[in-house]
Amino acid sequence: HAFVGGQTYTDNDFGNYQNATKRGTKFHDLDADGVWDAGEPGLAGWTIEAVQSDVVVATTTTDANGDYEFILTPGTYTFREVQQAGWIQSHPTGGVHTETLTSGQLSEDNDFGNYQLATKSGFKFEDMNANGVYDTGEPKLAGWEINVVGTDGMGNPVNVSTTTDASGNYEFSLVPGKYTVAETLQTDWIQSFPASGVYDITLESGEVDSGNNFGNYQLATKSGFKFEDMNAN
Repeated sequence: HAFVGGQTYTDNDFGNYQNATKRGTKFHDLDADGVWDAGEPGLAGWTIEAVQSDVVVATTTTDANGDYEFILTPGTYTFREVQQAGWIQSHPTGGVHTETLTSGQLSEDNDFGNYQLATKSGFKFEDMNANGVYDTGEPKLAGWEINVVGTDGMGNPVNVSTTTDASGNYEFSLVPGKYTVAETLQTDWIQSFPASGVYDITLESGEVDSGNNFGNYQLATKSGFKFEDMNAN
C-alpha cells in the first residue's frame, strides 16, 4: 500500500482460526438400551463420515478401542456411521450428530452404539417314557406354538410366537432383552420338560442360545375285562 503523508488508514485487520476437533467412540450396545454402559466394548474398523450439505468431506475409521477423531475447519457438520450388515443402530437418537464447530473447539463423547439380534432356539419332542429327558429315538413334534413374552433393551414390550417346523424345531431372532419362552399346551398333552415349564433369560447382542427344548407326553390307556371261566379251560 502506498502511504500519503498525514493520511490515516484503518481496518487493516488480520484474521486467524484454529482447526476444531471432533471425537467419539463406536460401542457395542450389548443390552440394546441405547446407552454406553460400563463394560460394553468399543468396536474397531467402523467408518465414520463428516458431511456438509449432503457431501462427505472427511472420513475416518475407529481404532482398536472404537475411538475416532476428526480435525476440521470450523463449520457445521453432520457426523454419521457407515452401517454394517447385521447391525442395528441404537445411539444416538436420530442416528447422527450435528454440530457447528468453532475455532479451536474440542467436541467429545460423540458416540455411536449398535447391537445385533440374539437367537433363541430349541425343539419340541414327545417324551415317550415321561421321564423328563430327551432320549435317543424320541420323536420331535411339528406344529406346536412357542411364545416369547418380555421387554427389549429399550423397555418396549415384546409378545411374539412361532410354530415348530416339520422337524420339531423353532427359532426366534430377538432384540436383546429379558424374555420368558413358553409353549402353548395342546389338549391331552402333559408337559414333562423343562421342570419349570418355561425358560427365563436375558439375551445380549449377538447371543445364540440353543437347546431350549420342550417335552410332552400323553397318558397311556390299559384296558381289558374280567370273565368267569365257566368250563375252567
